[in-house]
Amino acid sequence: RSRADWRKTYARGLTLLGLKYEERTDPWQGACGAVHPMLLESVIRFNAQAMMDMFPGAGPVKTQVVGRVTDEKERQATRVRTDMNWLLAEKVKGYRAETDMMLFNLPMAGTTFRKFRFDKRLKVPAAEYVLPEHIVMPYTAASLESADRYSVILPMTKNRVDALMAEGFYRTVEIGAGIIKTDEIS
Repeated sequence: RSRADWRKTYARGLTLLGLKYEERTDPWQGACGAVHPMLLESVIRFNAQAMMDMFPGAGPVKTQVVGRVTDEKERQATRVRTDMNWLLAEKVKGYRAETDMMLFNLPMAGTTFRKFRFDKRLKVPAAEYVLPEHIVMPYTAASLESADRYSVILPMTKNRVDALMAEGFYRTVEIGAGIIKTDEIS
């Protein structure tokens, strides 16, 4: 309930950006609902600039030797940079695409979240963008660390839950079809 104002503002922002489809009946059936593109243009410019900054041609990972610089430390820094850039570009599925989606949503939502974990099935680190509406915490909390409590809503398909049960990640139980809930944001 503490986030009700944020949810309304976010939904209104999506409408003003022209990102929500609406069937217009006013002033007549099928009337055009054009919006000014300036807001959406600034979101796209922010996203493009942030992506250029975070994914330069040399890769997103940079290394720096702290302290006395030796040839061995330089080689190690190069190895770490090369391996991390390869890992993020090749092994962590969707890292760039999820970052792109996260940075597109940041100026609209005002905040974004990323969940890091180790994917046992693929045997690589995973970085998933979590939609801000899927984080449940008091709106007045300054950060996740300062929140008394927070939860993450994990929308999953039945197939994904079945796979996680088969892996032993979740206890094996009979599950139903679930409830599809939509609101002004989703």
